[in-house]
Amino acid sequence: MKTAEKIKMMFDKSKIEVSSAADRNILTDSFEALGKSENINLANEKSGLWRIIMNNNMFRYAAIAIVVLVVFTGVNFLTGDTNGNSAYAEVVKQFRKALTLSYTMTDNTETIQWQFKNPGLLRSSTDDGYITILDANKGKMLSLVPFDKTYITVDLSQMGEDNGTNPFAIIEKMRSFPENKYEVVGEKLIDGVKTKGYRIVEKDLTTTIWINLEIDQPVEIHMEYAKATEMNCVISKIKFDEPMADSLFDLSPPDDYKKISNYTLNAKNNKEADLIKFLKFWADSTTDKTFPPIVTGPQMARIIPDMFKEGKFSNMNWTKEDTQNIMKGGMFVATLPLDSNWRYVGQNVKFGDPTKAIFWYKIENSEIYRVIYADLNVRDVKESDLPE
Repeated sequence: MKTAEKIKMMFDKSKIEVSSAADRNILTDSFEALGKSENINLANEKSGLWRIIMNNNMFRYAAIAIVVLVVFTGVNFLTGDTNGNSAYAEVVKQFRKALTLSYTMTDNTETIQWQFKNPGLLRSSTDDGYITILDANKGKMLSLVPFDKTYITVDLSQMGEDNGTNPFAIIEKMRSFPENKYEVVGEKLIDGVKTKGYRIVEKDLTTTIWINLEIDQPVEIHMEYAKATEMNCVISKIKFDEPMADSLFDLSPPDDYKKISNYTLNAKNNKEADLIKFLKFWADSTTDKTFPPIVTGPQMARIIPDMFKEGKFSNMNWTKEDTQNIMKGGMFVATLPLDSNWRYVGQNVKFGDPTKAIFWYKIENSEIYRVIYADLNVRDVKESDLPE
């Protein structure tokens, strides 16, 4: 086995975490060691500079550290090839410092354009005119339904700050990408752009950020849930710090729109039973007796009227109480803590199967999960026994 191969094998078996931050720390220590070493007599040039260095312990350790960096971590002094790590670090910094952020998110149900403006302004829109505007500073939300020119207002002031599907959660997720805990996964072309992928794994969620190294910009972000593939999404068309007029976030509905409902979301008054009631009502109301595509989020403002138009509901005469049941069930999910790790996999699943899990979440301050099955019975399950 060649020396380089032996070094690589030892490096692979070590517990060293490779990152640009670790590189900088090792380099700093190395050069400090160089600075503290005794003066070396270079008069005998025949011995060679490398031998002189390697015969001095302080220099030897510093040199070995630098060789390891050059060979294995991409800090390549010979070619200057530092683009990979620096590009990832630059993208993380842009997410954290951006005052405005826009992107397109495509999931299992539709494609939505999102616009965020700091502090606390968020707008989602679709190509056919469904718009939701949220102002966290005022605790208000407006949803516009274009096909019948109606709108819904929502009071968010009682929601609380720590909720799993807060519309800002996906933004906070992107703003908190780790600086060091990632894996380089190779290169690929996206719409003709050469990108390099950086993978982050957190339990059953794998996030891959594809970066254009020429301009240090993210091209796409893929979020994949191993146990809930229905929740997978792709984020694209990401832009930082572009000007956004305040009028984009105006909570005033158009003059020709009619108000149909006003709701108040309260983080304290929603229970698991409300979600089960919502799921049962939905399955009873659909022609194929299946559960909803999603259980919370602004997309509901579009999904419900679209399904009505497509004749997918056998019960077409919903009462205000029916609508309230849907809202309360969605509120329960929307107000689950971020660390509940909730997952929903009920889309296109028919009511009745006692073995098919459709929703689960971790109980607060516990390692036990509550799992709802397609017959709407609920069981307590350890994380290791969650559905695959």
